[in-house]
Amino acid sequence: GYRWLLTPELLSVGSGNWHVLITPFNLSNGESVTLRVLIFTSEIFLHWLDENDPGSPKSYFVHSNTEPWLTECLCNHLTFFGSSFFVLPNQVDLSRTAEYFATVTKNPVVVILLSVFFGLYLITVIWAWNADKKALKKRKLTVLDDNHPCAQYYYMLKVETGHRSGAGTSAKVQATLLGSEDQSEPHHLNDPDKPVFERGGVDLFLLSTAFSLGELQNIRLWHDNTGGHPSWYVDKVVVQDVQTRQCWHFLCSTWLSSSKGDRMTDRTFNPAKKNEITSFSNIFQSKATIGFRDEHIWISILDPPKRSPFTRVQRVSCCMCLLLCTMAINIIFFNLPADSSSPVLISIGSVKITWQEIMIGIESGLLMFPINILIITIFRNIRP
Repeated sequence: GYRWLLTPELLSVGSGNWHVLITPFNLSNGESVTLRVLIFTSEIFLHWLDENDPGSPKSYFVHSNTEPWLTECLCNHLTFFGSSFFVLPNQVDLSRTAEYFATVTKNPVVVILLSVFFGLYLITVIWAWNADKKALKKRKLTVLDDNHPCAQYYYMLKVETGHRSGAGTSAKVQATLLGSEDQSEPHHLNDPDKPVFERGGVDLFLLSTAFSLGELQNIRLWHDNTGGHPSWYVDKVVVQDVQTRQCWHFLCSTWLSSSKGDRMTDRTFNPAKKNEITSFSNIFQSKATIGFRDEHIWISILDPPKRSPFTRVQRVSCCMCLLLCTMAINIIFFNLPADSSSPVLISIGSVKITWQEIMIGIESGLLMFPINILIITIFRNIRP
């Protein structure tokens, strides 16, 4: 029930040992005293002297109510002073890990929870590995079967199907390129080894012509309206001249369907101008669909961009790392004493958020996100 406060005035500064003499009193024979000593460094108070009176005497000292997480100062003058506004985390002694695991039988919740997480992780990795194998087969470039064997001038077509419900088609799609010099023959855009024009899919086709078509003026797309779901929502088509690397963007965003939209299955599209490609609506749409599916690490596991080198297995591993980092940070900030002097910043009904809670959130983010962002960035920038 007794407390001693060791202040700088009572301690000599130097390399010598500290000696505290405690004389027990009112103890009968055979009684013992258990003494627990906690040594910690309190925050330093910074004091700015008055420029007009730099030599004025000021007295201030740390009060005996000071705790490791709370500094109380007493002074005999009115001035501005402050201590650290950071919330100190709990001290985690990793050397006692074996000791903690020895008490598993008393509280098995943590071990059971971690076992469940790692079990779910292994199951999800197996599923993601199979999904990556299937996706890899769909990424290949399709050389069209109806290309003339003597045609040696190539165009690559990148066809993006939209994400709307029922956007994929079972019909047979054909395309024709119209340029300033010539136009190509009609070509069937199909692949016998993989499905094409699935919802949210990106398909690459290599189309050959006898000579250069010149500056592309149009692309004509149509289908035969066959199969169980012939309607097709084509989002975008990018045509690249393989020889010159010049690209033309066709912002379609329309239905080729006999039952949806304007009920047309045959359309001709003009290449987009530079201001249309860089317009806010086009960039926002691209970021909202492809960007969100790629940037949101949890959602991207289910539906990542079709041609991203960042595989599902890698994304699942990054999510597991993020989860374990969150749990570790919760340990060092768990069950901290509430600071009664911390001001309430937000109060909505019975919900109150104090400055201490805000600082814990900020410190948790500063500890957790850098390492996870580094890992994700490494995976995003690996060679496909």
